[in-house]
Amino acid sequence: MLKNLIKYEFKGTARIFLLTYVVVVVLAGVNAAMLSLKPPSNPSLDLVYNGASTIMGLLYGIAAFAAFLLTFVIIIVRFYRMLGDEGYLWFTLPVTPAQQIFGKLIPAIVWTIVTTIVTLASVGLVLLGSHWPSQLATTWRGLVAQGYNPGVWLVCGILFILISLLVNVMMFYAAMVWGPNLIKNNRLGGSVVAYIIFYIALEVVNLVVFLLMLPLLTKALDGIQTYHGTMPPPPPTGQEIASLNQLGAVFGGLFGFEYLVLAVVCFIITRYFLTKKLNLA
Repeated sequence: MLKNLIKYEFKGTARIFLLTYVVVVVLAGVNAAMLSLKPPSNPSLDLVYNGASTIMGLLYGIAAFAAFLLTFVIIIVRFYRMLGDEGYLWFTLPVTPAQQIFGKLIPAIVWTIVTTIVTLASVGLVLLGSHWPSQLATTWRGLVAQGYNPGVWLVCGILFILISLLVNVMMFYAAMVWGPNLIKNNRLGGSVVAYIIFYIALEVVNLVVFLLMLPLLTKALDGIQTYHGTMPPPPPTGQEIASLNQLGAVFGGLFGFEYLVLAVVCFIITRYFLTKKLNLA
């Protein structure tokens, strides 16, 4: 049944997302073409070209921002509507509350990832004329030659972003199921207040974890030389690079684990309210 829930969710959202992606990619292609086909310098042509490129660049920026905003709104609205009048249908289905959550959560995560990939790819398309792929490859090889591990940092960064995305979505879900029980007869207001509470709790936990890790951070930074404003700064030593790699791995792993635990906590809260205190008012 979970498979059917996920399939229905993708089917219900695919059209608007795919249309948005087409608009973003087309506008990116138009901007890339305008940048690569800039006409020879001419006062009259320059005025027209600069005006058109400014308008197309503005439209592309709005479309890229709208893609993320739309993803955010759809994730919230699809779950929020399930807790309203639509809930009288949804919660008569032979599925568990956990399946209901995953039926919304998995498509939400997938669409957010796809939106991010499409937007980044469109930016790469617009800037293709600047030869950024070769510059990126050169920078990558330079970091490896110095002893850094850019591949590990990249993987850790992607995993942390995914876990952060997961915990933020689950915070919205937990806030929306707690809201109607927090403030009676005001589901939206209660959900907003609940989300603020969850957000403050998240920041408090982050602060506590950071303070606990502060001695390790101080010790690691002590092993990294101070440049004293000298220009150009001396190249980092192998020991300093190893310290930076280790520090990044430790902090990334710790905060990633923390966020994963918080996501599980929010999932448990959401499941509890859907099971024990479901309020479709």
